Amino acid sequence: MNPDIDIIFARYEHGDGFYNAFDGKGSTLAHAFLPGQAEGAGDVHFDEDENWTVSKTENPKGSVNMLAIAVHEFGHAIGLKHSRIPDSVMSAYYRKQDVKLHKSDIENIQRLYGK
Repeated sequence: MNPDIDIIFARYEHGDGFYNAFDGKGSTLAHAFLPGQAEGAGDVHFDEDENWTVSKTENPKGSVNMLAIAVHEFGHAIGLKHSRIPDSVMSAYYRKQDVKLHKSDIENIQRLYGK
C-alpha cells in the first residue's frame, strides 16, 4: 500500500531537488509539497539536523518546536499556502508558540474542504 503522505527526516540534498535541500541547523526547518498528482505531492520533510523538541514548557536554546512546525507543514500538505497574518499557523515565519489555528486558518481550510 502506498501512503498519501510520506514523512521523512533528512539532511541536505535528499532527492527532491536542490531547491529543496536542507541547510543544516537553523534557517530551513522543514518543507512540504502541496497536494496534487505530481510526485511527492503532500509529502512532508523535516531537517534532521534541527534540535527538535515536543515540550511546551522546556525548550532549550536553539530548539525547534516539532508540533508547531508539523502543523504548519501539514497545512501545506492539505493545500494551504503561507499567510501574511502573524498569528496564523500558516505564517511564513517560525515563532515558538502554542499551536492554535487562527480564524484565517480555519476559513482557508473550509474554503478548500467545506465547513
